[in-house]
Amino acid sequence: MIRLRSVIIVGLVLWVGIATAGNAGTGNVDPTILPRFEQVQRLAQQMVEHGRHGHTAEIVQYANEMIRQMEQLVAAVGALDAVVPPKKRQAMLQAVLRLAMGDATAAARLGEAHDPRAAMAAARRAAFQIKRARAAWEAAQ
Repeated sequence: MIRLRSVIIVGLVLWVGIATAGNAGTGNVDPTILPRFEQVQRLAQQMVEHGRHGHTAEIVQYANEMIRQMEQLVAAVGALDAVVPPKKRQAMLQAVLRLAMGDATAAARLGEAHDPRAAMAAARRAAFQIKRARAAWEAAQ
């Protein structure tokens, strides 16, 4: 089930990147979105790095901060003033970010339950999804 979900997510992100390649340069890009992606990706990398050492408290800390940043990112992507084709891009990016938020929430919950192996798996999924979402965003620009 997890593999199927990952395949679907990667497919959706790639589809967004391909579908929006022709819409690049529409001029409605928020300049704060890319730095927000960078911050969220950095938090995801730190969450994975600290989780490798079995530090569940740090997984929880980074996951909670990551969730807070992703909520702002979802709002920023949703606030873009766009016409119909980029609107699909917005919806897809928001969906991928929400899935990453779900995995980060799971990592935090599992970290609080002191289950480092499961927390680490959720942290890796969240980091992967953020990386793919950022790549799709950059490809669309």
